[in-house]
Amino acid sequence: MKKMERLFALPLFLLICMALSVPASAAAYKTVPVSTSCEEADRTVRGAIFSSVYNTSSGNFSLSVEKDGATKTITDAATGGTVISNGSVVYYVSKKSGRYVLYKADLNKGTVKRIGKLTSRGHYGADLLGLYKNTILYIVDSPEGSLAAFDLKSKKARTIHVGEAFTQGTQHGKYFVLADGTGAGYSYLGVYNAANGTFRRIAKLPKEPLIWYSTSKYVYFAELKSGNTFSGKPYTICVRRYRYATKKTKTLIRSLKVKYVTDISSKKLTYVTAGGKTKTKKW
Repeated sequence: MKKMERLFALPLFLLICMALSVPASAAAYKTVPVSTSCEEADRTVRGAIFSSVYNTSSGNFSLSVEKDGATKTITDAATGGTVISNGSVVYYVSKKSGRYVLYKADLNKGTVKRIGKLTSRGHYGADLLGLYKNTILYIVDSPEGSLAAFDLKSKKARTIHVGEAFTQGTQHGKYFVLADGTGAGYSYLGVYNAANGTFRRIAKLPKEPLIWYSTSKYVYFAELKSGNTFSGKPYTICVRRYRYATKKTKTLIRSLKVKYVTDISSKKLTYVTAGGKTKTKKW
């Protein structure tokens, strides 16, 4: 699966599948979805294949891993969503007494250790985003959630105020590409730098971000230039490329009329014309 974000009104599990199967750190940790609705390749880390099954009676998920031909249950009290793993160690979330708690399982030793509380009472959800150095970043209260961080050394959690609510994020080393989207459209696309704690919006209303693709160096994105994406009529877009290191944006396509956009990569844009033909435009 490509390392991409598509800003469409998609079900949450599809957004998780698309957004989170990317490297989480130089230590080969990855943040992966565990829903079997996602492809097996997206749920795999160094031969460990993760999956979860919902238990209607308990309201929790049974989290399992298939490795070396054997399938083992890690816990019957997971919250689903995502895990962070390097194939041998896995971080996951369970809900205990109204709080969301982080756990660490050693798949080789078969041990599970409680790490600490990610939330207090009353919070809804704690979706893991990635691991940077000794800090786990996650979403609290999704949809329209907040960014939070848990220090693995101090065992303390804190909210990170970036000035925007968001529902999804993708990690590329110290950079996290963040966006909101609950089905009614998307208001912004931004990048959070976990090394220095800064956040930068790279696309926002009224220039509605439509679709994007992120790599280790860049974010390629299309944004609305004129028109209305909900009218059913053709509208005009532009395509830009943002570089994390320099914080600079370069315009790749200045103006293009489309009926809608279907895909974007580091090389091209795929779209449908007003006449209904599928075309690609390279840069």
